Amino acid sequence: MSSSAFCLYKCTCAILFLSFLALNFNVYAQFGEVCGIMEPRDSTNWGIGAVKWEKATNIKGYSDKAKTTIVIGVPGSVEVQAADLVYVGSYGNIFLKVFETKGTSYKVLINSIDGGLWVDINELKSKGLAFQTYASIMFNDKPPGTLGVNLFKSCLNLRAEPSINGKLIKCISKNVSENAFHHITIQRHKEAWAFIVVQECVSTPDNVDFGEGCGYKVQNEIRGWAKVIDDKGYPNLWFSLTKY
Repeated sequence: MSSSAFCLYKCTCAILFLSFLALNFNVYAQFGEVCGIMEPRDSTNWGIGAVKWEKATNIKGYSDKAKTTIVIGVPGSVEVQAADLVYVGSYGNIFLKVFETKGTSYKVLINSIDGGLWVDINELKSKGLAFQTYASIMFNDKPPGTLGVNLFKSCLNLRAEPSINGKLIKCISKNVSENAFHHITIQRHKEAWAFIVVQECVSTPDNVDFGEGCGYKVQNEIRGWAKVIDDKGYPNLWFSLTKY
């Protein structure tokens, strides 16, 4: 995929290009009005869910390998690797990936700490934090950002019914072009399936009259059911990332 800027332009907006090689994906954001679109992110292990984490929140945990208690969030304590994080809509909305459960503990930071870090549920609760599956994040009444197809090797089947046997309407591709992309919203869901609205858009950087100030034009709109959460619990749709 080209590394050229992959987002919508607003007439007076500056563009922020962000790249995380550790996750093998490129994401794009812009200042001002949020017009970003989702580009697929290659995360080889999403874990079983995630825990919301504020950088200013200290969390204590126990490392089997280090045989010691570690506090994350303290400057200089642990260098948190990008592969242990997932962002939802913006870089200010950070989640720690949870890779395993044991009793009342969750394992996080397997890429940042040898053997990972076990954090007790009560420790998280004391900080006002809670575990969430990707389904619970995705099927939110107020989704934090624009959705797009998060698949690399295939497109996402849009069907007439919430079933793999439902009539195929179209296979929705990932966003791979500067000039054309998909803007997706979830209307309702049934288990791992969601009824979605897919707007096929074309960018119009020379004419910002389309898209409420964002430089795009909706060329076509289709609706149908898609399997949003795969059999492993990983999201087939995910959020674009903006600066805020």
